[in-house]
Amino acid sequence: ILEKGSGGNFIVYQTSLLGSGERDAEIIELDRVTGGLNAGLAKRYEYISSDALSKMIYVDGALYGTGTSSCRYGNLNLVHSRQLLARFDPGTFDPIWGHLNHLDTLAPVSFHGRELLADSNALVSAYGGSSAFVIGGGGNDTIYLQKTDLNGNIQWVRKYSVLGGVLKLLSVPDGY
Repeated sequence: ILEKGSGGNFIVYQTSLLGSGERDAEIIELDRVTGGLNAGLAKRYEYISSDALSKMIYVDGALYGTGTSSCRYGNLNLVHSRQLLARFDPGTFDPIWGHLNHLDTLAPVSFHGRELLADSNALVSAYGGSSAFVIGGGGNDTIYLQKTDLNGNIQWVRKYSVLGGVLKLLSVPDGY
């Protein structure tokens, strides 16, 4: 849950599991005073075929999210996943743009977006996984930090080859 600007309503984001086995990200607004659902602001979001948001933030009147977009290959239980970074209109929850990690979209990878923070006029996202196609869509052999401007244009990407995952991304005076 996050606050839609200082004193604004609350935004709840979650991932629904559909009968097909695919996931869709859902964004819902709750009235700050009553706690009731704002039915006009409840959206399901699908960028590829299966999407999940792991972190959303509200920055300077805009809503940003990171997570994972995945594609299934026919009936096979194989998943090709990418880190998703997206900007949403906070008044309608419609997507303004969405980007899939730093590699060519045809590269066989398994990445999972985990964390996102604002740093001045930039976004820093953390995602992990494997730069190879992994059966089942897993793999945590590399952690990536990606810095973009507020339009999603990549400024830099850092790669850390460690066996681990991302729980929290923190900004400290000399780095992340």
